[in-house]
Amino acid sequence: MGKSLRLILLLALMVISAPLSAIAVPCPSLPPTPFPCDLPVITHLTSLDLIFVIDTTGSMSPYIAALKTDAATLVDAVKTNVDSFRLAVVTYKDFPPPGPGDVGDFPFRDDLVFSTTAGPVTAALLALTVGGGGDTPESVYSALMHAIAATSLGGWSGTKADARMILVMGDAPPHDPEPVTGFTLATVLAAAQDPVILTMVALGSNPATLSSFKALADGTGGDFLNAATPGDVGLTVYAGLGKVTASAAAVPQPPTVALVGLGAAILLACAEYWRRRQAATS
Repeated sequence: MGKSLRLILLLALMVISAPLSAIAVPCPSLPPTPFPCDLPVITHLTSLDLIFVIDTTGSMSPYIAALKTDAATLVDAVKTNVDSFRLAVVTYKDFPPPGPGDVGDFPFRDDLVFSTTAGPVTAALLALTVGGGGDTPESVYSALMHAIAATSLGGWSGTKADARMILVMGDAPPHDPEPVTGFTLATVLAAAQDPVILTMVALGSNPATLSSFKALADGTGGDFLNAATPGDVGLTVYAGLGKVTASAAAVPQPPTVALVGLGAAILLACAEYWRRRQAATS
């Protein structure tokens, strides 16, 4: 077999076997925030299920305002780098009276069921409103248990072998144990073994928030990030998306149709080339 044919066959095998995590797209410079490219690169994926779980109590006001500024940029980063995505938005506050929260609070709410287009996701983030909350701890565990189940959101796609990703943003720790439900850290971690990976973005500098969010990330094999000020929110959530896609890419996935098709085409071309060469020399 000639050197050129051996080279083509080698390239074909490399294309077929290349892991998805090796195909990365540089971070964008999109308006309104030109994110610097020293952030974690968002890994190209064929598919991704991701639920945003967001605290919308009163103290979150400056962070939600900052999130809205970069909402379109962040959603577009997913759209650009993921071939087929499903995104959902869940918000939470606390348990209303007689619970520890304020009138009008809720332990969780579906703001957007799984969407396969960017527009509704951006719109849901821009429509977030803040208020209530009562005492400092919030219903983080109830919101997470709801998102992990994902039943009312349209359910997770794929099988339990696929990565199921949740990105949480909040500035207050969970009740532990939680009133009404009795949920604890152990409850959430056990439910997440389905598996669900939590990327936890702690906002502000409350030590209890930092430690509890880190425990949730560590317990599910996810990542912990901290946006100390509202000005850090856009960059930190973008970095969180980089972590989310990297974790999803690490879960074994079959090769994409495009990659398999390209590899097969090269192999067929090689076979035809070899057949014609043999016919010409016989």
